[in-house]
Amino acid sequence: MKVVDRRRTLPKHRTKKYQRGRAPDKITIHHSATAAGSAESFAGYHVHSLGWPGIGYHFVIGRNGTIEKCWDENVISFHTAGLNSRNVGICLTGRGSFSSSQLKSLVQLIDYLKKKYTIPVSRIKGHREWNGQRTECPGMDTEWVREKLRLLETPSLLKTGMKGPDVLKLQKKLESAGMLLKRYGADGVYGKETKQTVMNYQRKRGLTVDGITGPETWGTLLNDTDKA
Repeated sequence: MKVVDRRRTLPKHRTKKYQRGRAPDKITIHHSATAAGSAESFAGYHVHSLGWPGIGYHFVIGRNGTIEKCWDENVISFHTAGLNSRNVGICLTGRGSFSSSQLKSLVQLIDYLKKKYTIPVSRIKGHREWNGQRTECPGMDTEWVREKLRLLETPSLLKTGMKGPDVLKLQKKLESAGMLLKRYGADGVYGKETKQTVMNYQRKRGLTVDGITGPETWGTLLNDTDKA
């Protein structure tokens, strides 16, 4: 992940300034709606044409995948009407069709930010997905991004006889999904009770019922508990 710091070099308004707030608790994905461009050009438009204090985005990702950092994450900039507080704005250069390098950098950047600030996947959305927004931005299916992020959370395959923090995480996720471990609880041991609970969950969700927690079960479970 290549990040270039532009915070001190981008055009800024002579008198207006953005405020600083608390650490972010959500992330919004945008597109520039232009075939080309950079943080420099977007900042120039936002400042000189719109009269904003500075560029509206915290990060801009160019066609080659380079990430330009424009603001600290706690700066309350303008990018999502009515929801700018505690909201990191990430802009992809383009009109909805993005390069593989851009998408790779997008997932890596968001994964880093969500871990740094403990942001749930459910609070990572495209601009148009937030309430009250009238836009087609970012011109892509952002559920794809959320699915990639959930897969990055997925530990290795788990089965009977295994122990450790990954098993404990599984057990807590099962309980969050309403699948209680009544006898032993979340003890970090993949015993008979955990296997049976996994099978019950798999049956409930229409998955392969084998008592083994692989990618399919993990992905469904993380998706269910992220929305809870």
